[in-house]
Amino acid sequence: VALIAGSVFGIFFSGEDSGTGMSMQTAVQEINADYDAKMKAEKNSVAYDNMEISGGRAVWKDVLAVYAVKTNTDTDNPQEVATMDESKKQILSDIFWEMNSISSRSDIVQTETTVTKTTLYITVSHLTVDEMADLYGFDAEQREYLAELLKDKNNSLWAAVLYGIRYSDDQIVTVALSQVGNVGGEPYWSWYGFGSRVEWCACFVSWCADQCGYIDTGVVPKYAGCVNGVQWFKDRGQWIDGSAE
Repeated sequence: VALIAGSVFGIFFSGEDSGTGMSMQTAVQEINADYDAKMKAEKNSVAYDNMEISGGRAVWKDVLAVYAVKTNTDTDNPQEVATMDESKKQILSDIFWEMNSISSRSDIVQTETTVTKTTLYITVSHLTVDEMADLYGFDAEQREYLAELLKDKNNSLWAAVLYGIRYSDDQIVTVALSQVGNVGGEPYWSWYGFGSRVEWCACFVSWCADQCGYIDTGVVPKYAGCVNGVQWFKDRGQWIDGSAE
């Protein structure tokens, strides 16, 4: 256990507070708050009539995998990644912002009735895991670590790190509760595959299900339209009407 905890796989132990006053969940929540603040600043940068958001940020599993490999195998200052503290949170934050970026522009269009309309375009973009490996000059062994960390067999371990859950009947509720406060529905609609914001209620349910491994196992379908989701459950005799509590 000590050997595993001291390796890149120690990241799977980071969901618990080991006495530093901070867990990986806390660090991720604080960085998410920084991201939300930056998005809000972009939205408040100009008065607009319409807003379009496109792109999406990297999923946290990818960010943490890069963090684990870079931090644990750093030739100058290798550190264990089983615990989290302020200095490691700063390393994680730096990696997050090297991996993700937010930019915006605005266009002003004058209509035939001389009324001007301003549209704010916000673009969220991210580097892939492979692009981050190139950026940091990872060698073959480091890339193998990345690939191993990101295998589907580890999804339940990532869920435990990010949401403090292991497979249970109420884990999807735990994931949903961890997202309280999100405004705008990103990354749910971008995870689904949409290039700009859509009504994202069904995307959110699918995203939560995916975090629990429910889509891979066929427990919940991946759907972006409520009607399709309702019909899927009805066809399987699993639909509960509005009389239920």
